[in-house]
Amino acid sequence: MAFHIVRRSSFARRLFSVRFCTEQRWLASSAGNKQTKKSLKIPASEAPQNVTRDWIGPPDKQSNLRPIHFYIPLDETRAEKDLRLKRKALQDFNQHFWSRQNIMFFKKKSEFIQSEQEKRRLILPDMKKQTLSPEEMAVFYKSFLQENYQNNLKYHREWYTRNISLLWPAFKVAVEKTLKRIHILHTKKIK
Repeated sequence: MAFHIVRRSSFARRLFSVRFCTEQRWLASSAGNKQTKKSLKIPASEAPQNVTRDWIGPPDKQSNLRPIHFYIPLDETRAEKDLRLKRKALQDFNQHFWSRQNIMFFKKKSEFIQSEQEKRRLILPDMKKQTLSPEEMAVFYKSFLQENYQNNLKYHREWYTRNISLLWPAFKVAVEKTLKRIHILHTKKIK
């Protein structure tokens, strides 16, 4: 349930209390926030303030995606900011799509189960509520996938396009960091 640091470091033990407090704030905010599934908001959670890496939170209840809090360095360059904002936009895009998709899936699944149970009650009126077999549910899964094929296809095209568009900004950031390291090593050799 706690945030997990992307790269483990030696000061992880010192951050335990910060992580524990963050987990408690996360749980308190999600328990106190009684929003229905109709709202499609990006989870508003807080990462600790004194971190030096990206932080990953627990899975969201609607989308099942783990929200990422991107670290913003004090000396962030324009290329790093561009990359961070594009990664955040991609995360928001995924969050929004999977929240809508999961809400629609569970709604249609419950409608399917109710209709199948109604059909059973018409045949056998004294029959109590029973769960559907995997073979019966396979009919629903297949029809749901067929109904949403075009929607999923559009999502995957957009997802691949956005991921590929991250390559150039990531390359620019990597080159900047490499040049910065070379410059630091060169200045150390001169001294």
